[in-house]
Amino acid sequence: MHKITIKLVASIKHQIITTWRNGDIDQLELPEPSVEILPGVRWGKFDDFFTAAFWVSRSWIDGDSSPHAEYALGTTLREEIAACLLGGHGMPAEVGLAAFHRMRDRGLLDGKGALEDIEKALTEPLIVGARRVRYRYPHAKSRFLAEAMQKINAEPAPLHSALELRKWLLTFSGIGPKTASWITRNALHSDDVAILDIHIIRAGLLMGLFSSNHTVQRDYFDMEVRLVAFARAAGVSLSRFDSIIWCYMRQMHEIVMNALSALPSGLNCA
Repeated sequence: MHKITIKLVASIKHQIITTWRNGDIDQLELPEPSVEILPGVRWGKFDDFFTAAFWVSRSWIDGDSSPHAEYALGTTLREEIAACLLGGHGMPAEVGLAAFHRMRDRGLLDGKGALEDIEKALTEPLIVGARRVRYRYPHAKSRFLAEAMQKINAEPAPLHSALELRKWLLTFSGIGPKTASWITRNALHSDDVAILDIHIIRAGLLMGLFSSNHTVQRDYFDMEVRLVAFARAAGVSLSRFDSIIWCYMRQMHEIVMNALSALPSGLNCA
């Protein structure tokens, strides 16, 4: 795993971002666009999409009360494991949440029920908005969920450390680095782990934080080091910042894809 040394360059020029907050004018001062926030990663202009300055200023403008900064899916570690395990891996977020709510509402997360009941609940159509949809991979996910709920009953979770919790979660069937990091962030509100899904990867590519040579299969933890270092250099909470980027990247899909198509090296980081 590579370590990153952060060296901020002093500048006499600044970018001033202004917003109206709580009945008064509030201002944020950022370095000029050419200054590097990390080696090889410039701040860029705050009013240009997908620059470092854009994301930091967007997070600041939204503030702590932004719905984009709300990321927890459940109220306990057990529920977070279930919700994250049922989501991800190309699963639309709304479908994963619908599956989780069904499991919770039917009392199937106590680790004592039959696998057949969990599988039956995942096989039945889900209601998402006004649509009836089928959950993908109900058989495999049923087994992963049943085993996970039983494991929580049998083993104490190491809640004293985000990295230890993630390490423990990686011993669960069906949970890889992204899902383990997702659960850890949600449960502990940790800024020490990064959830490198496709939206965060694309944002990192557009910022110049990641390169087209990175792959999450090979470079997950090195990419995480870069994102953690970026958040610390920017002075933002990674747990909240990650959620804000994810929400905006989903909403701006067409603009994102157009920006990615203009990159000289293309997209090779999914």
